Amino acid sequence: MHPLDNRLYVLYDGQVQLIPASVLRAVSAPLNDFLSTSLLEDKARLLAFKFPAFGLKQNEQGAWVRTPELKNLGSDQVNRFVDEWRHARALSAAPYASKPVKERVTLTLADGDKQHTIEFGVLAYKPEFILYRLDENLEYSFPRKPVRG
Repeated sequence: MHPLDNRLYVLYDGQVQLIPASVLRAVSAPLNDFLSTSLLEDKARLLAFKFPAFGLKQNEQGAWVRTPELKNLGSDQVNRFVDEWRHARALSAAPYASKPVKERVTLTLADGDKQHTIEFGVLAYKPEFILYRLDENLEYSFPRKPVRG
């Protein structure tokens, strides 16, 4: 450590350099500190869900339709459910630890004129709800199991 300012002496490739101490803190932080806890990108527009027991799809008028239909399920409840998925933020994100997948969930999204699907594996329901996003090879841990239709 430099005696007068918050910089460190570092030997690299045969040369000594002074670097800010904040750089050392950043490079020594664990990988998980750099992973986003957002399940979906902000610009993503949800079009459909496929769960083991049911599906949800947005019709041409923009309303969500559940298959199989569930009596007494209001549009406010469905919209809240969709918004919870759209804005989901995990407590933590980590590289996938090769745990077995219990169930699969598929989301169809629109990005401009293009549609694509994202597949998730449910790794655990208790004590935390843990989803594995296959395309990113990441696990997302949530505090509890979300509401299932």
